[in-house]
Amino acid sequence: MAKQDYGQTVKGRTKKLTLTALLIALSVLILLLASYLPSGRMGIVAVAGLLPAAAVISAGLRAGIFCYIGTGIAVHCVVRPLSRIEKFN
Repeated sequence: MAKQDYGQTVKGRTKKLTLTALLIALSVLILLLASYLPSGRMGIVAVAGLLPAAAVISAGLRAGIFCYIGTGIAVHCVVRPLSRIEKFN
């Protein structure tokens, strides 16, 4: 069994983490857009739901689960407070 180079494994993990973080950010932006647009909301939310699947395909199951959970936490921190502020205006 050949010994793996430590630099390559760290580089691979960094790429997976970066890709997952970018997919989380893109998913949050899409969900934020869905909260502002009155029409096509279900379609936009469905597109945001495809991004964790893209994370699974490109980086593995662990990255997909991280993308799903990270998107949920970020949406609760960003989108929900913004929608509450708009209701009072």
